[in-house]
Amino acid sequence: MKPVHGEAGRDADAGVQAAGAEVERLRRELVDAAFDRYAAADELARTLTGQLAEAQAAVEAAASDYYVRRAESAGLSVEDEIIQICMEYGVTQTQLESPSRRPHLCEARHELEYRLRPNQGMLYKQIGLLLHRDHSTIIHGVRRAAMRRNGTGAII
Repeated sequence: MKPVHGEAGRDADAGVQAAGAEVERLRRELVDAAFDRYAAADELARTLTGQLAEAQAAVEAAASDYYVRRAESAGLSVEDEIIQICMEYGVTQTQLESPSRRPHLCEARHELEYRLRPNQGMLYKQIGLLLHRDHSTIIHGVRRAAMRRNGTGAII
């Protein structure tokens, strides 16, 4: 093809430049739209994560309340067991539920877990929800209390 000279060549150059500018504008628009969608998706993910955490906390609280009411409806009082342990060991309910690993608190907690299992007919998971602990921690506590009661070894 022959190069175009004169006015026709200038018109062609202007058309190519205009097309190039339009392509660049569209590319920037596409990048901006993609970024906006990414930001919106990121914000949605944060919102949903927060809502999920709130829902999980609500479910755990409701389950804990349910298990306590269920045990009490059988004519048994979980609260009485807790009060009795608190009096025997000289601790508060807040201390029993705390994450503290002080030996005296652990011993009181293990004894409570041991008593709730047969006396209230509670499952390990139920006791864990009540004391804000994992069921495997409750299993360990019940075993430790049984060992302490049977005199089969020094505990803690």
